[in-house]
Order: sequence, then C-alpha cells, then structure tokens
Amino acid sequence: MLREVLDKIEKKKIKELAICSIKVEFEQDEKIIKKIERIEKELNKIEAGVFVTLKVDGKLRGCIGFPYKKPLGKAVKEASKLSAFYDPRFLPLNKDELKKIDVEITLLSEPEEIKEKEIEKILKEIEIGKHGLMIKSNRGSGLLLPQVALEYNMDPITFLEATCLKAGLDKDSWTKENVKIFKFEGFWF
Repeated sequence: MLREVLDKIEKKKIKELAICSIKVEFEQDEKIIKKIERIEKELNKIEAGVFVTLKVDGKLRGCIGFPYKKPLGKAVKEASKLSAFYDPRFLPLNKDELKKIDVEITLLSEPEEIKEKEIEKILKEIEIGKHGLMIKSNRGSGLLLPQVALEYNMDPITFLEATCLKAGLDKDSWTKENVKIFKFEGFWF
C-alpha cells in the first residue's frame, strides 16, 4: 500500500514541505507560508504514519514522527518542526545548520502486533530492511525505523534488543509476557 503512495506523490513535495516547515521558524516569509499551506493541503488527502530524520554532516540531528496514520501534510509539517527543535537528545537546530541539513522521510504502515509468544516464531515475523519495530510496556515504549537495522547490520534479535533499550527497558524485555511487540513497514527517501 505504501509503495503505491510513494508512486503517486512527488517525493520532492514532501521534502519541500519538511524543509519549509523548519525554515519558516527562522524567517516568517509570506511566500514560504503560502507554499506550506498549499503543499500541506494537497498531501492531507493521504494518511500514513511518518517520521522525519534530520542529519547534518551525516550525523543524526533529530528524528521524530508519528507511528499511526495521520493526514500526511500535517504529519510531515509537525514532525519536521519537532525533529528540528524539540528532539530531547539535541539542542534546537540553528539557522546556520539549515543550509547543511539532509532530510529523510519515512512513511510507515499501520503498526501490527506480533502476537506470537515463541521466540522462534517472533523472529520469523521480522524481516530486516522491511520492518521497523515498536515495543510497548507499562514501563515505556520505543520505536526503531527499518533503516536502523540495516545501518547497524542488526539481525532480528539485536533489533528487538535495541528497540527495548530505546524504550528504556532491559534488552531481553521483548521475551516477557507483559511486553507487546509491533512491526510496521517503512519506505524512506
């Protein structure tokens, strides 16, 4: 389903919306505001989960998004601002960095709970490079995009452990009864 969305939408417009949504925080230019409104309205016809990843000089500078379906234009606009200025791991983006920023957009399918309880069956549910993971428990939750597993050459166990650590849990928490595991597909550009 998301592949069809990617075919129908100009990726350029999505990235343009992300960049303009950050840029407008530095300069309240009427042309930029109108462009944001126009692209957002156009993209809102589609719903998807979305994450916006920002890198400067190849290093992570912010990554925030929404795992559940939202109107795409609104989600890209909000996630871009959150990634640039409110990712708690980083100081807010400054104007000089804006010229050097690389924007990566990841569209997500709806998260699907992995209901299997046997470790071998859980591992067979996860396809590295295709699926991202989300772990939820009463102690915390964490999400890793599919490209993270590729970037760090993870296997399904390592990917599950890293997602648990991101959630603030012990790395083997994914094997516990009170922890829910979700997978989703992600397409990034």
